Amino acid sequence: MAENKESTDTASAEEVVSEAYVSDQLAVKVWSVVARDLREGRSTVLLAKSWDAGQEGFVVFPTYADQDPDRIDPDVWMMWRHELKAPLAGHTRLRDFAEVAAVIPITEKKALSALEGEYGVSLVEARRQFAEGEPGLTAVVLRVHRLTRTYRFNDLAAAEANGKPTAELPFDVELDGMEPVIDDDEFEGRLRRIKTAITGEKDVSEEPVERLVATVTDHAEPLSSTYKKYAGILGVLAILTVSMIFIGESSMSGAPQVTLLLLGSAIKASLIIFFFMHLKFEKMGLILTVMIGIFITSILMFVVPAFDATTVLERSLYN
Repeated sequence: MAENKESTDTASAEEVVSEAYVSDQLAVKVWSVVARDLREGRSTVLLAKSWDAGQEGFVVFPTYADQDPDRIDPDVWMMWRHELKAPLAGHTRLRDFAEVAAVIPITEKKALSALEGEYGVSLVEARRQFAEGEPGLTAVVLRVHRLTRTYRFNDLAAAEANGKPTAELPFDVELDGMEPVIDDDEFEGRLRRIKTAITGEKDVSEEPVERLVATVTDHAEPLSSTYKKYAGILGVLAILTVSMIFIGESSMSGAPQVTLLLLGSAIKASLIIFFFMHLKFEKMGLILTVMIGIFITSILMFVVPAFDATTVLERSLYN
C-alpha cells in the first residue's frame, strides 16, 4: 500500500492513501458540528434508531451535507458553526476514534429531556427520531479519543452521496497512543448519570447531577439555556439604552456625561459583537483580528486627537 505523508502546522500529520485499499475499520458518519462537540467532550451520546451490539468502536467521519441548524442543539450550533463548511479541497479530516462504552435502549420520550446536553441534536429532532417508525431510540454512549495524527479522506462528495451511515476507508487508522478527551473519573460519573436518566434507576454512588436534568415532567420543560442567555443579554442592552437616554437628557456636566455615554456604547457594542454576531464562538485567530482592529481604530479616533480634545469637546457641547 503506497502512502504519501504531508506535514501540517500542528503536531499531527495528514495521510493520503491509495483508494484501491479498503480498511476493515468501521467509520461512522457524524455531522461535522456534532463531531466537533464530541471531540471537545461536551457531548458523549449518539442517538440511533438501532445499533449493532458488535460494533465496539469506530472512526468518527465528519460530514458536511444537509446540516440543518433547526435539527442541531442551539448551544452546539453556536459553539461550532465555523465547522459547517467542508475544506475547499473537498476532503474531510479524521481526527477521532469513538469507543462504545454503553448501548442503552430509550423507551420513554421523557428520557430525551433528561439527556439533553449529552447529545448534539436538538430536543425537537431527538423527539422526531424517537417517534419515527416504531417508537424508541438507542443511546450509544461514546468515549471519544483523539488520534495521534490527522487522516485526510479525499473523496468526500462520493462518501456523502452513497446514502450509507458508514464510510469505507482507503487506509488503516493507527489507534496506538490516542488520548481520551474526558478523564476516567468524569466519564464514569457522566455514564452513571446517563444510565439513571434513561432507566430511572438511581445509583447509590451517583454524584450530584451537574449536566443532566434528573427529574423531568411531561407537561413542563425548562427553556433552553441558550434562549435564557440571549434573553438576559437583550435585557442588559435594553437597560443600557434607557440609561443612556436618561444620561443624555440629564443636566450632567459635559465630561462625565460624554464618558458615561462612551462607556455605555462600548459595552453595548461588545455584547452585540460577541453574542448576537457570534464572535465569542469563532476561532481565536478571528477574535484577535477583530479585537486588534477595534483597538487600533480606537487609538486613531480617541487617543491621537486627545491633544485637542478639550477644545473639540467644548465646541461640540456648547456651540
